[in-house]
Amino acid sequence: MSKPSFIKQNFSMVVGVALPVLLVLFFWLATIVPKMWVEAPQHNLIFTSDHYDYNAQLHGTVRFDVKEGKLRAFFHEVGNQGYRQVPRLFYFNVTTESTREIVLDMPADLTDGVAIEIPEMESHKFSNETRSPDGYTFDNSYRGRHGIFFGGGGYRYHSKIEKDGRAIKIPMPSGDSSYQNLRFLGWDLGGD
Repeated sequence: MSKPSFIKQNFSMVVGVALPVLLVLFFWLATIVPKMWVEAPQHNLIFTSDHYDYNAQLHGTVRFDVKEGKLRAFFHEVGNQGYRQVPRLFYFNVTTESTREIVLDMPADLTDGVAIEIPEMESHKFSNETRSPDGYTFDNSYRGRHGIFFGGGGYRYHSKIEKDGRAIKIPMPSGDSSYQNLRFLGWDLGGD
């Protein structure tokens, strides 16, 4: 039996096998092509995550912002709160696609409104624009998962930076589960 006659006689079987293969190939190409055509990101970023520590001796919270190119942190007293909000500061390196925590040295005698030093970031200049100079944006979307066969559905956060279809996942340090409350602070524009 020749190939053309086999295809004619078994058309539905050939389509049944070829269509899923073509679909997988299409989705594979859809993830590869943007990485080939969209330039890699050039600017690292900094973001924060709340961390609730019921045993912390901190009677307030720390707020971060970027103003005039500088990353700043301020302590704010909070009255009779039932939890202690000890924020965590993270730095994402786009070249290595890795995230590391920047540990804050917080003195015990903090008073309301006092600035907290972040020596590691003093020589850096930041932009708090939502879009980086090279066109990337930060996304911490809350998305549902559908799983018919393996454990059902659910919801989770997906942190990434993206541009024109190219997406780079932001991994958290080992054992960290702070994805749900990541807040973008700024793009690193380099040193002074």
